[in-house]
Order: sequence, then structure tokens, then C-alpha cells
Amino acid sequence: MRCPRCGSINPATTLKCSCGYSLTEPRLSALESRLDAWERELARLTSQLEDIRAGVSALREAPTEGETEVPPAPPPVPEPTPVPEYVQVREPAQPVPEYRPTPSVGSVLFSKPLEHAPQPRSPEWEALIGGSWLAKIGTVAVVLGVLYFLKYAFDNQWIGNTGRVLIGGFAGLALLYGGERFQAKGYKLYGQTLAGGGIVVLYLSIYAAFNFYSLIGQLPAMLLMALVTAVCCTLAYRYSSVTLATMGLIGGLLTPYWLSTGKSNEIGLLTYLLILDVGAAWLARQRRWAFLNLISFAGTVILFLGWAETFYRAEDVWTTEFFLVLFAGLYLALTFDWAAHRENPVDGWLAWLFGSIVTVLFFVSNVVLFFDEAGRFWPFIVLFVALGLVSSLRLRAGGLALAVFLLALVGVLPWLADGYHSADRPLVVASLTAFWLLFLLVDVVRVRGRLGEPGYSSLALNFLNGTVYFGLLYFLLFRDYADWMGLLAIGVALVHLAGARLFLVLPASRSLVLIHIGVSVTLATLAIPIQLEQDWVTIGWGVEALVLTWIGTVTASLRMRQAGLAVLGLCLIRLFGWTALRPIPDYVLILNRRFLAFLAIVAVVGLIALLYARARSSSPSEAQLAPSLVLLASALFVIGSSQEAWTYYDHQLAELNLAFAREELDQAGFDGRRESLMNSQQLTLSLVWGLCSILSVVAGLMRRFRPIRLFGIGLFVVAIIKVFFVDIWLLEQLYRIISTIALGGLLLGVAFLYQRFKALLISA
Repeated sequence: MRCPRCGSINPATTLKCSCGYSLTEPRLSALESRLDAWERELARLTSQLEDIRAGVSALREAPTEGETEVPPAPPPVPEPTPVPEYVQVREPAQPVPEYRPTPSVGSVLFSKPLEHAPQPRSPEWEALIGGSWLAKIGTVAVVLGVLYFLKYAFDNQWIGNTGRVLIGGFAGLALLYGGERFQAKGYKLYGQTLAGGGIVVLYLSIYAAFNFYSLIGQLPAMLLMALVTAVCCTLAYRYSSVTLATMGLIGGLLTPYWLSTGKSNEIGLLTYLLILDVGAAWLARQRRWAFLNLISFAGTVILFLGWAETFYRAEDVWTTEFFLVLFAGLYLALTFDWAAHRENPVDGWLAWLFGSIVTVLFFVSNVVLFFDEAGRFWPFIVLFVALGLVSSLRLRAGGLALAVFLLALVGVLPWLADGYHSADRPLVVASLTAFWLLFLLVDVVRVRGRLGEPGYSSLALNFLNGTVYFGLLYFLLFRDYADWMGLLAIGVALVHLAGARLFLVLPASRSLVLIHIGVSVTLATLAIPIQLEQDWVTIGWGVEALVLTWIGTVTASLRMRQAGLAVLGLCLIRLFGWTALRPIPDYVLILNRRFLAFLAIVAVVGLIALLYARARSSSPSEAQLAPSLVLLASALFVIGSSQEAWTYYDHQLAELNLAFAREELDQAGFDGRRESLMNSQQLTLSLVWGLCSILSVVAGLMRRFRPIRLFGIGLFVVAIIKVFFVDIWLLEQLYRIISTIALGGLLLGVAFLYQRFKALLISA
């Protein structure tokens, strides 16, 4: 309906125009007028029907030529004159008897009031093809036909360049006028199709005037195309036409590409895009067409990247940053508005996904923008982290803080790998420290302000925050301050311990206290091997696995316990893939970094087994882990001890070879000494296996733990096979005697123990 005040066309269901004018009174007046017209038309048609009826009756009664006239029958009783049933809308009328002759077209159509007559229903596909597709195809055909005619006229030089452009402009305006007229008469789809064709013709005419014929400059062409875009979007708003809105927005985004001169105009381009995006955002919000924001965002990103790839210079950094902030602010505001006015849960998820994409692109753009200048890069990182944490607190989204941490880490790590210079060290260390403290404080503010309970994301964030901070500082400072790295680990551990104490006082969850204690214990444990230059990574992973398992058992968290087992697996891979294979230059029996690492991991595995054995919250499948972990610890001790015994004699043989190379020994002395060392090596290995076997059996008997006893017996079997199939045949007689007697004595001792505790074993 057309608004009497502003003249705009409104949908039939609208009760109030966008200008504020109430459409109720005009609508009632219009309905009354139409009702009066229907009543007059119905009376006229009823009168015509009576005339037709009288004529048909006269034709039936007239005799034909040559036909004998039959005497007329007695006149029938006259019936009431048939009048179609009619219901007065505003005033009730007296009912009239319904006429029931032989069915005819008139009686079927007008036996009931017009407004109650059933309307013919065409299939939807027929209406779609006839009303929509044919109109659009027809518009395209007309446009193509006009283009072909114009091309023919142009080829024959009938029309000059200016005339060609003017013809296109007038044709576009004519189509717009025709679309407006048809829209006003109620042919909405047809009018929108004509208007769309007019918009296309106007775009092409302006493009031709600028690019083909050089009739106008870039600025007038830009202004004219912007005007066409504004007209298109205005019509889309008035007509509620999605097609026109999409066409206008895409045309507006293509305008900079069409009018490009190959020269940089950053301020003009980005200002134009910003105005276009604001207009699209307004239209999308008014009509709830969120997809317009997606189109404008995608087009803006593509145009910005195309400009930056070709024209960006270092001196444009702050202008570019200014527009990046404006664009990011606009689209983040649209994200919050979309989420606040969501109509279903899917809209909420789509809004947050869109906001995440905007944030990531903004962050990556700034990282690239400031990558070559540390004085700009690190303040941006700290400011970005601070804003992200404030947002996580206001939205009560703990997962957002973890996402900000990971995103910032993605930007920091490449810079440290490629852009770091020692001259930037003070700024980098200060920024990393601010980074670390901000993430420490976020949970304090969340707990004190009651802004949500810390979840798994908060636990993961606190653990990563402490360990990653220490790791990055270690990377930056180790080369020049290696002697202070242990003290650094202790300092970071003390801060996290203070955090645990603070959360113990505050009404925080127990898990948050324990995760800070876990970080503190891990760093304090790492401090000793770091300071002593041991294989601290392997030990650190082992301690980390122990801490995670402990937290998982205390808090009854299956995920924490599973994380502990995963870290333990990584620790074992490093133990056998790195620590066990590295040569030890300054070897000392037992007191060397490799054997101490084995002992530390054995202790870690044993303590994890103890935690699983005492855990009340473990599942039935986890209850089987304790025996398996005890056997794993025993196997690690045997492997470490065996390697230590074998390595000791390898070093002795290496020193013997050096002495022989320096001619400190003759050939006979070298051969005799070498044979003795090799025999001792084999004998010591057998003795180690035997001692480990009896220790396992004794431990199993004392603890009434059958798996470890069976492990000891199995190790005895391996030792027996070695003695009887290797030592007897390879060792000299003296070593052979010692090996067999020692093995026999150990076997007798084990047999005695089994006999001594036979009753105990049977009762168990």
C-alpha cells in the first residue's frame, strides 16, 4: 500500500509505514471503497443474468416453421424470481431463496458473494515460471536485443560515443521508471525485474563512458556509480527486494575494479568501501538480511588484499591500520547485533563464526603490517591480548581467553623464528612478561567478579601460560644467561605457587588451585636438571605426566588422567629415541645424565602406578593400569641398569684403544686386556639380570604382588638362556665359572624363598 505521507510502497501486512505514519485508517477506507465497488458490480451482473435468462426462455417457447402448433399446457404455478444469495457486509440483508436451474456458468460463479468465491489455484511451478522466470528472461532478452541493435548502430557509425552513452543512460532510467510504475500498480515482481535491468544498464553506461570512450573522469564515474548503487539499495529497501539489494551491493563492490586506473588511491578506495559496508549493514539490519554483511565483508577483503598486494608501501602503515580498525570495529559490532537478534540457535553459531573470522583476519593483517618493526609488533600483541581478555570477561566466555592465547602464540612464534634480533631482547622480554601476567590475572578477575566458573579451558590456559612463558624466555636468554636458567624456573614457579595460594583464599574451584600447584611443581622440578645441565626435557615431561595424573585423581577428571598418560608416552619416546641413544662425553659410572634420567622416569612411572592403585574414581579399565605401570617401571630399571653396565665397559674399551693408538701398550698387552674387558662385560650383564630378577621376586613376595614375581621369574629365564647359550661358549674359563656359580646361587636363593613363603603364596 502506498503511504499518503511519504509515497512509499508498503507490504499488505504492514500496519505502520517506515516514516511513522499509521496505515490503519487509510487501509480501512480503502477496504470500504473496494467493498462498495464489489456490491455495485454484483448487482450489475445479477441484472445481466436475469436478462439472459429471459431471452433463453423466449427462444425455447417460440415454434419452428412447419411444426404443428401444440395447445399450450396449463400455466404452472409461478415460482419466485431467482436472485443469487447475497450477504451485506456492513448491514445484514434478508435472505433470498436460491435459484436452482440447470447448472450454468453464471449460476456457478455468482451463487455466492464475490469475496467468498474460490480463487483458481495454479501450480506453484506455473506461477514461478510465468510470473518470475519469464519476466527475468524477458528483461535479459530485451537488454541483449537493445545491445545488439546498439552494436549494429555503432558499427555503422549511426550513433557517436556521447549518443551511445546517453542512450544507455536514458534506457536505464526508463526501465527504472517503468519498474516504479508497475510496482505502484501491484505488479511487484515484474516491476522489480525491470528496475534490476535498469540498474544493470546504468552501470554499463557509466563504465562505457569512463573506460571505453573516456568521456568522464574517474571521480565523476565513481560518484555516478555510487549514486546508482544508492538508488538500487533504496529501491531494494522500498520493494523489500533481495535481488535488488544483492545486485546493488555487488555492483558497488565491482565499481573500484571497473574504474581502476592502475594507480594507488588508498584513502579513496577504503573510504568508499567503508561507506558501502555501512550502507549494506544498515539495509541488512532493517530487513534482517544478514547475508548482505557476508557479501560486503568478502568483497571488502578481496579488494583490500588486491590493493595491498600491488600498492602497499611501508609509509602507508598508519593509514592502513586506521582503516583496519574501522572495518574490524564495524563487523564485530554487526556480529554482536546478529547474535543479540538471532531467531534460532544456528544464527548464534553463525554469528560467532563470522566474528571469529573477522578477528583472525584482523590479527593476521596487523601481524603482517607490523612484522618488520618490533616497536610496533609487540605493543600490538599486548594490546590485542588485553582487549581479548576483557571481551572474554564481559561475555563470560572462558574458552575465548584460551583462543586469544593460542592466536597470539601463532603470531609470536614466527616472529621469534624470523624477526628476532638481540637488540630487541628487553622489549620482547617485557612484552612476554606482560603477556604472561595478563593471562594470570584474568582468572583472578573472573573469580572475584563472579564472572563464571573456570572450566577445562581455564585449566589448560593456566598450564600453557606458565610453561610456554618459561619456554620462550629460555629460548631468548639461554645463550647469554645459561647459568641463570634454573633460577628463572624457580622464580616462575614461585609466582604460580603464589597464585595457588591466592585462589585457595578466594572462592575458586579446587582444580584451579591444583593446576597452579602443578605448574609450580613442574618448573621447580625442571630447575634442578636445567641448572645441572641434565636431560631436563625428558625428566620434565615425566614430572608433567605425574602432575597431570595427580590432578586427575584428586579432581576425578578422566581427561586429566588421559592427558597424563599421553604425556608419559611422549616422555618414553624421548627417553628411548633421544636420551638413551646420545653419547656421554664425560662418562661417570651411575652419576651420569642418562642413568639419572632413567632413574627419574622409573620413579615417575612408579608414582603414577601408585596414584592409579589408590584412586577411587578410576574406571574398571583404568584399574588394570597400576600392575602394568609397575611392570613398566621394572622393565625401565632393568634396561637402564643393563645399558649402564654395558656402557661402562664400552668406555673402558675405548680408553684401551686410545692407549694402544698412543703406543702405550704392545699387541700382547692390548689383546689380553681387551679380552678381559669383553668377558667382564658379558659377566656383568648376566649378574645385573640375575640381581634384578631376585629383587623383583623378593619385592613380589613382600608385597604379595604376583605380576612382579612373574616378571622376576621371566627375567631369570632370560638370564639362564644367556648363561647356558652365550657365557659358557664365549667366556674364558674363570668368567664361565663365576657366571654359572652366581646364577646357580641366585636360583637356589629364589627357590628357598618360594619354599619359605609357600604357605603365604597359597593363602594369597
